[in-house]
Amino acid sequence: MTGTKTDFLTHSAFDYKSIIFDFDSTIIKTESLDKLAQSALADHPNQKTILGKIQAITVAGMNGEIPFDESLPQRIKLFSANQALIQKIGTALIKDISDSFHQNRQWIKTNAEWIYVVSGGFREILLPACIDLGFKENHIFGNELFYDTNGQITGINKKNPLSQVHGKALLLASLSLPKPIAVIGDGMTDFEIVEQGQGDVFFAFTENIRRPLVVEKSYLPLHSLNGFIKYFQIS
Repeated sequence: MTGTKTDFLTHSAFDYKSIIFDFDSTIIKTESLDKLAQSALADHPNQKTILGKIQAITVAGMNGEIPFDESLPQRIKLFSANQALIQKIGTALIKDISDSFHQNRQWIKTNAEWIYVVSGGFREILLPACIDLGFKENHIFGNELFYDTNGQITGINKKNPLSQVHGKALLLASLSLPKPIAVIGDGMTDFEIVEQGQGDVFFAFTENIRRPLVVEKSYLPLHSLNGFIKYFQIS
């Protein structure tokens, strides 16, 4: 990609063919796995300690200190949950949709053909909020859970690229989306899409949380979705 920041902040802004959004701390204000763990551990005597461990792993992963294929299993081993709770949390997260995404529902619906959600979170949890906003269901990608006959989580689908190192980049490579591709998210795994050559520009999304290490890697930080919509185009 060529041009200065000034070039891009004009009405002749760079035209993107595809836009990739992260889910946790981007489309929603929180981290869905932390929400799931909080609910699953509601009656656990060591809830505070375990949640602290989970959140520490989450932060380390977002900063690129722990590879995702290690951080996800480490976290889900710290609590047990079932499919009913997964569905409950997914529905509850509709209330946690980020303000600027809520304000721009019509833009999402209008441009649904070119925008995608790519998350390391669990797809069952992503779906309710994303569909509520107007994303196309077949444009929503996340990790997949396995359950036993009682509905208890037994593991994740390790064949899903998103469960692997550089999983988001691997998934994008398999999709062969039209370029140029803009990537918007709050974590290092979002930047890795561009670093691995599967995206053209990365914007650090800071409406909910600002991660300095991630912002350093971004072309521009976005304080809200409004900033992207104002200055950039989809063609």
